[in-house]
Amino acid sequence: MHPLFMGICSEANGLDTRYTQVERMGNEGTTNGSGSILTYAYRFRPVATDDIRGDLEAMKEGNIEQYGKFTQWDQYSPKSRIEDYEPLQERQSVRAAASLNWTIIEGLNFNTNFMLRRQWGQNYTWKGALTNDYIDANTGEKLYAGSADISKSDAWAMRWSNTLSYMFDLGENHSFNILAGQEVTNSGGSSMGISASCFPANFTKENAFAMINQYDPDKGSTSTSSSKTLPERIMSYFGRVNYTLMDRYLFTFTFRADGSSKFSPDHRWGYFPAAAFAWRMSEESWLKDTDWLDNLKIRLSYGQVGNDGISSNLWSQNWAAETGYKNMYYSGENALPTYKYSASQMVNPDLKWETTITRNLGIDFGFWNNRLSGTVDVYWNTTKDLLMQTAIPGITGFTATYDNVGQTSNKGVEISLSGVIVDKKDFRLTAGVNVNFNRGNVDELADSVTGLYGSNWCSSATTPAQDYTLMVDQPVGLVRGWVFDGIYTVDDFIYENGVYTLKEGVADSKSMYQQLNGIPAGARPDGQTAYPGMGKYKDISGNGVVDNEDITVIGDMTPDCTGGFNLNAQWKGFDLGAYFNWSIGNEVYNAHKLASMHGGKEAGLFENKLAFLKDSFMPFTVKNGNIEMLYTPSELAAANEGATMPFGYQENGIISTIGIEDGSFLRLNTLTLGYTLPQQLTKKAGISNCRVYASIYNVFTLTSYSGLDPEVNTNTAQGGAAYPTVGLDWGAYPRARSFVVGLNLSF
Repeated sequence: MHPLFMGICSEANGLDTRYTQVERMGNEGTTNGSGSILTYAYRFRPVATDDIRGDLEAMKEGNIEQYGKFTQWDQYSPKSRIEDYEPLQERQSVRAAASLNWTIIEGLNFNTNFMLRRQWGQNYTWKGALTNDYIDANTGEKLYAGSADISKSDAWAMRWSNTLSYMFDLGENHSFNILAGQEVTNSGGSSMGISASCFPANFTKENAFAMINQYDPDKGSTSTSSSKTLPERIMSYFGRVNYTLMDRYLFTFTFRADGSSKFSPDHRWGYFPAAAFAWRMSEESWLKDTDWLDNLKIRLSYGQVGNDGISSNLWSQNWAAETGYKNMYYSGENALPTYKYSASQMVNPDLKWETTITRNLGIDFGFWNNRLSGTVDVYWNTTKDLLMQTAIPGITGFTATYDNVGQTSNKGVEISLSGVIVDKKDFRLTAGVNVNFNRGNVDELADSVTGLYGSNWCSSATTPAQDYTLMVDQPVGLVRGWVFDGIYTVDDFIYENGVYTLKEGVADSKSMYQQLNGIPAGARPDGQTAYPGMGKYKDISGNGVVDNEDITVIGDMTPDCTGGFNLNAQWKGFDLGAYFNWSIGNEVYNAHKLASMHGGKEAGLFENKLAFLKDSFMPFTVKNGNIEMLYTPSELAAANEGATMPFGYQENGIISTIGIEDGSFLRLNTLTLGYTLPQQLTKKAGISNCRVYASIYNVFTLTSYSGLDPEVNTNTAQGGAAYPTVGLDWGAYPRARSFVVGLNLSF
């Protein structure tokens, strides 16, 4: 064999293949106005059907039947609704990766890596009679079985990278490692779907999926769809130089040039340099021989990295055929389709790479034979040319486009410590802790960006509609609304001839109330909104009324500090591990709490409320089993002594400080107990190590937050929001507690 090829066979060469198949049942997601079925479940009436007084048929009339059935009818219980919706997802994938390493001459290495992945997915979504409201209001009979939706998709991706590296020394003090490389990625896919509704009442979901064309053509409908993903391609060239001086001073310089198909030819390429320096102080002669110091290194780095995380169809206009009968035109006897824009946003050929600039100063240390070790990092990261959606005038024919809208930054300190507390022959105890103080900031916003956007959790009744804001020199995740200032009491009014007129100097609440149920006609003077028991909000502007000028930032979802700690103990063959995480200083936007104050005149009938409303103002009382309205100041005052919350029959979701809560928490994430069998027992069976263990995940959470889980997820799709709705608790399922028993074997 020629010497040039002798190094081609090495441990770095190989072929790795993997096949995965996953089936999972999803959930129904979040619905504007209702949240998820689980988080809406508390609204289901707490009164059994047999205990409801009066004519039950009244629950099945007009708007009460239309809006109130999900909280009133037994067959629409949350349990039945969850069981009636089955979004089954099936995923299969095959991945193959091959690598080849060739040592051309000593120190000169060529490496090539090729990866190919294919994925297939199927979604089978079944919505039964309850979900589709295929129930006869009078008899409860199931009119149709439900609806079925089948979609299939396939995707592919490939990645090929090649690098050439050369390592060499110049004398005893200078070491170099130079690398140059090239990489290409390519991906794409397609999908197809079909759906149909109103299957025969005796159909099962299996019948429907097998015979999807057997729907009722008179009452039901069917639709088909297909799409082909635009390919996503990146071509990259990169280089790196590592230089080590006297094994103590380390320099790294890198440079990348990335070209993405997601940008127009004029803006396709992005260029991203980086540099780093490290000083091994512990290797200096004046520290090297110290008994107490094992490691001391100072690190300094600066770099840029690009992001092209947008769709491929945002810079060039694409078209789709309109095949509906009304949208076709005829050429002779031939029906021909017309065309429409395929995307809902206006394209922008001026889009360019989003760039994140990282700056870091760090210290690594270890003392006393590494009984105590850790790191301290101070960082400042800036992301400029943010790729995000922004609103545009409707005269363009569109309402939104993607653009490079501004700049954000993150500054902070991260500290990590680990230590050996006890180290005996049969007992060892170690601990670790990490703390992160981070503060985000909006540095710049483009002139076209107002920064206002909405979660739309209460649909069109969300008030104010734009409950989130991006503000320059403030962090992301600010919530807007009104400051709650108690309730209007009878002492705020002059009562004459059955009319409650606000006293001079008491601000009226004008802008937030669209409609409020339960107030007698004529009980307020014309033009006045306030009435005893309604929510009172602060007049920040001082103009004498509470209106849109009094909307202010009421919540900051950014924590002051996050972190975690762990404890690990070993005693003979037993081991115990506990892993915690925490967050301090962040707030949670509890939309569920505000939704409990929201109640229409129909949907609110018999609806359950959250416990905090037990202290709400009541404009009625119950006498002899009948509801009676209260009118006079003495009646209302006597019945509502100690009331602190408004009565919850407003027909819009008012955003106020009532829904902003402290989200700080301490969670025991994982608790694990294990036992390793003695080797003198296991080696007789040819086993070098045998460990059995049991773990509990999400053991407990300590928090003052009143919701289901203080660690709410950011839902970027909530209500069509243009930017992240940070800290919003609306429809999120809480984390499950899970138990795992396992066995580790080594031979």
